[in-house]
Amino acid sequence: TSFLHWMLSRLEKGQTVPLFYDQFRTPVLVQELAQAILELAAMDCSGVVHVGGSERVDRLTFGRTVCRIFGFDENLLVKTSMHDLSYDAPRAVDVSLNTARLQQLLGRRLSDCRSGLEKASEQ
Repeated sequence: TSFLHWMLSRLEKGQTVPLFYDQFRTPVLVQELAQAILELAAMDCSGVVHVGGSERVDRLTFGRTVCRIFGFDENLLVKTSMHDLSYDAPRAVDVSLNTARLQQLLGRRLSDCRSGLEKASEQ
């Protein structure tokens, strides 16, 4: 399951959702990810291309957007620092992707957080 499905499952049950305010990502709608990969595969290009959504967001902001679009209570979100937890391996604070090359190759940006979640809510 995806991070979104995990969140929705907890929210539907009225469970709290701990979310990092200090870890950053570039969330992408899986259908857009697949389409972008197919388009890139058909091109004559090489090298590294980061495929991700067009917006860098922290997990808490993502969660607030999920609540607004899917109609859940934002009070179920628990603001958490990734530094308050211990891990077996180090975790990066910023795992967002630079999608400038992707945008150049495709001639467009993939959805930002809000529009991607709106599309996901319609499915």
